[in-house]
Amino acid sequence: MRAVGGPGPTVVELRDLDAAAAALGAAGRALRGCAADLRAVARAVDAPVLLLEPEPAPYPFDAARAEALASTAGSAAARADDLVRRLRRVVELYVEAESWVARTLREVAGVQAQVVGELPGVWAAGAPVVPVVVAAAAGRAVAGDPRALVGEQVPSWLVGPTAGFLRGALPGGRVPVRDPLGALAGEVAGGDPVPTALVPRPDPPGLPAPRSVADVLRNVSASYPEAHGGAPGTAPSTISVQRLTHPDGSHGWVVEIPGTQSAAFGGDVATDMTTNARLVAGLPDDMSSGVLHALRDAGVPPDEPVLLAGHSQGGMVAVAAASLAAGAYDVRAVLTAGSPDVPRAVPAGVQVRHYRIDEDLVPQTDGRPNAVGRDVVVVRRSIGAAHLAHAHSLEQYVRTAELADSRLAGSPALRGFDAELARVLGPPGTTAQTRQFSVTRAPDAVATDPTTGRRRVPRLDPAPEVRSGGSPG
Repeated sequence: MRAVGGPGPTVVELRDLDAAAAALGAAGRALRGCAADLRAVARAVDAPVLLLEPEPAPYPFDAARAEALASTAGSAAARADDLVRRLRRVVELYVEAESWVARTLREVAGVQAQVVGELPGVWAAGAPVVPVVVAAAAGRAVAGDPRALVGEQVPSWLVGPTAGFLRGALPGGRVPVRDPLGALAGEVAGGDPVPTALVPRPDPPGLPAPRSVADVLRNVSASYPEAHGGAPGTAPSTISVQRLTHPDGSHGWVVEIPGTQSAAFGGDVATDMTTNARLVAGLPDDMSSGVLHALRDAGVPPDEPVLLAGHSQGGMVAVAAASLAAGAYDVRAVLTAGSPDVPRAVPAGVQVRHYRIDEDLVPQTDGRPNAVGRDVVVVRRSIGAAHLAHAHSLEQYVRTAELADSRLAGSPALRGFDAELARVLGPPGTTAQTRQFSVTRAPDAVATDPTTGRRRVPRLDPAPEVRSGGSPG
């Protein structure tokens, strides 16, 4: 397991880099302890002692010699600390350089694939696409990531060229673009969102007050319909909003968003492929708008901290909604599990943590390398190819969060998010009140006010304060 991103070192590699750094750090601490002990000895030796019958020392050891040894140990400790810093800096610089090369090769392969799809007469020109992709992936393996040719890397490398070819093969002429996947998704899901309604649940379950990331993800699981492993009676596309009351009377808010529940395009269920495509393309989508309306209808004030959390598509929605909520709500943190990256960035200062399992193909469908930064951290875990069928399950991500809390405790990369999480969740003794809202395109729900039962002709557009919006993939 490893965490990538956050302040300080860009990469914390807990299998080899962190082991080396930890060993060097332990050596430095031991040497500093020796230096302190030697200085204590120097002070003791140098202290005047009155002896009735002074005896010669059995070996020559005076205060000066003890001080010299202490100085040597201290210098060795400083060198060990410097080696730790240099080691982490080397990895940081390598990752930055490698990311630039990888990004360039991806774009070249994607543009070439679009040309091949656009001009069937020169399909032979497509031959270089595969070597470019394979060579780039092999370069990652040779440079230090031996898993680059299996599991988590190759599928994402194929996304751009595949999307580029399909876009080029569509009827009509198209100019190649740097992001063929986003362009293709925009054409697939193009047009305005259909009329959508937000329906409150009259009898929501009392979800427990979460005390950790794993607890938040368990509540996301309860936001799925029963057919998808969730709580009985939960409607499709349900958004849970928890008001957490801390012992001192202050409040935090947690919004839990489930993932895709329909493989259809444009049906009544809003957590469908249309929403996925619109998120990937950066277009306004029903679920992100639904989150903003759920915050409004739940009575979330603009000055109380909010955590947005989601699984799969729900994580994409959480990121998109955080970008839309800027200036309207105090979103302090975003949590995703098994979600691809989206093209829209959250505001600076919002802490983002992505959990991704190497064998889970869903987060790789964005066709991009993991996007990290000072406020954006990716926590990765490998579960082995034998568990590939369950790699995307929320249960695996709950377990990943639990392991991260124990194995990555104290990592500088995780401190920012942990601080905001504690601010939202509050101390022990915090209680929770849960409200749930379902987003639907069903014509009867759209035409009926769920509160009064009267007919209406609404649509669930983005709220006025976030009308600029779109989402990402």
